[in-house]
Amino acid sequence: MPKLKEPFILGFSDSVHDRSVCIFKGNQPLIGIEEERLTRVKHGLSFYGESRHNPSAFANMNLENSSAEDNTRRLTPAIDYCLTALGLNISDMDLVIGNSLHVGFPFRDRAIYINHHLAHASSAFFSSGFQDAAILIADGYGDITEAQTYETVVLGKGADNQIHFFNTVCGKVTNYYDMQNSIGVFYRIGTLLSGFGILDEGKAMGLSSYGTPRFYELIRRHIVFNKDSVLINNKAIWDVLSIKVRNIDNFNDRADVASTFQILLQEIILHYADILYEKSGSKNLCIAGGVGLNCVSNASLLKKSKFEQVFIFPAAGDNGISFGSGYYAAHQIFQLPRTQQLKHAYFGRIYSGDEIEDCLLNTPGNFKFKRQDLDLQATEAARLLSENNIIMWFQEGSELGPRALGHRSILANPGDIANKDYINSNVKFRELFRPLAPMILEEFASTYFDCSALSPFMLFSPPVREITTKVAPAIVHCDNSARLQTLSLEANPLLHKVITAFYQITGIPILLNTSFNGKDEPIVETPQQGLNAFLKSPVEYLFMDNYKITKHSKNE
Repeated sequence: MPKLKEPFILGFSDSVHDRSVCIFKGNQPLIGIEEERLTRVKHGLSFYGESRHNPSAFANMNLENSSAEDNTRRLTPAIDYCLTALGLNISDMDLVIGNSLHVGFPFRDRAIYINHHLAHASSAFFSSGFQDAAILIADGYGDITEAQTYETVVLGKGADNQIHFFNTVCGKVTNYYDMQNSIGVFYRIGTLLSGFGILDEGKAMGLSSYGTPRFYELIRRHIVFNKDSVLINNKAIWDVLSIKVRNIDNFNDRADVASTFQILLQEIILHYADILYEKSGSKNLCIAGGVGLNCVSNASLLKKSKFEQVFIFPAAGDNGISFGSGYYAAHQIFQLPRTQQLKHAYFGRIYSGDEIEDCLLNTPGNFKFKRQDLDLQATEAARLLSENNIIMWFQEGSELGPRALGHRSILANPGDIANKDYINSNVKFRELFRPLAPMILEEFASTYFDCSALSPFMLFSPPVREITTKVAPAIVHCDNSARLQTLSLEANPLLHKVITAFYQITGIPILLNTSFNGKDEPIVETPQQGLNAFLKSPVEYLFMDNYKITKHSKNE
């Protein structure tokens, strides 16, 4: 009997921010890209002249206010990127599917549209490898249910090829910053009142560890923990606290605001986890939605909840909607069998040696380069790192999601605590309180971190063990935690060789890892972007696939 043709599926995410496109062949994702990597605008979000610190800014960025032509223009480059990388045309796609909170899309007449939170749920559950799991979706908001009312939190369960929602929490909104019952908007309020801008939640998370939750009672009185939901009066929280902290601008006070919202976020998520554990009857939990990127909350959940395993899709925000749509099509529409748990998030296109060399030959600058074997690349990178050099690392296809996972990374020796401040100040040009992440060979994870699970997508911040503070102080945050990435040989053989060689030299199976990008820029995508960022930085070494690039100031 002839084998049936595996369908090509194009998935898309057409939200206000973090749009993306991917292509599946059957039940396997082949390629995916986020809009920001191509436009070089973080989150693909233009503020149309509004301040990022204006809580009402989203009102002017709402999708209903943008034209179909504008939305088509924004998605087209990502669609072309994916099709071109695979040598396909749109006519080769058997199905186009995604989520859109509006109607502007170039294939509107042929596309299938699914619920926003269903797409989130599909991204997490169908990539988890779990045969059954409770599902928690928490973000800013999803589909509209009636006038000025949107879905905010969804609780459900996945089993085999099916996903069932048994509770959807909704909330009313008037100004797009007072969405009731929204966990994402709740944390956005905390981010704004901590002195950051919209979509700077990661900064608020990092700052929270420096403070104490002294505003806890003031905020807690506007949150009701029920047996099946958490009701959050975000309007009251904003009204009360914005007056209270209006003139706060010193570091300690800002940290106290961030700490308060972080602690309450963890309590809210844990309450929902307890509800899910009782209702689902599963020992596994899947999480998606932008709140799933809060690795401090995730670590707390893993430690305190009754669930034995927690899986979070690496692009938990709206950039994961395209993959969720693809997974939904594969397993619900085409009824294809489930696959094993997602092992990596490297879904960008791979640039050829000719493309890289052409970039190097045609870019003026104070550098030299040579092509060499990848085994030698790994050995040289490990040696340079052991000698306390910082290197930029560009390998094959880029990562999906906001975390650099070893294909677009800046790497350093974690044993020198001075590297943390130097990289923040002189390489990344960002706040000194921002933590830098450890990348560890997964077989050593429990030796250096108090963790009960692997963390391949840098989505958990477990406590560090005493040995880690001694041998790798540059990756230890002020609260003795670290935003951990565990690296397997299967996921990234080349970088595994680098860390193994570094371990053989230093006795430390850990590298300091941060994202390869310039100030206020997305992670680099192309060789040209990587080379440009390198040349503008004080870093002396760039490894780009088979090429070692060195500035002329180094005699190598």
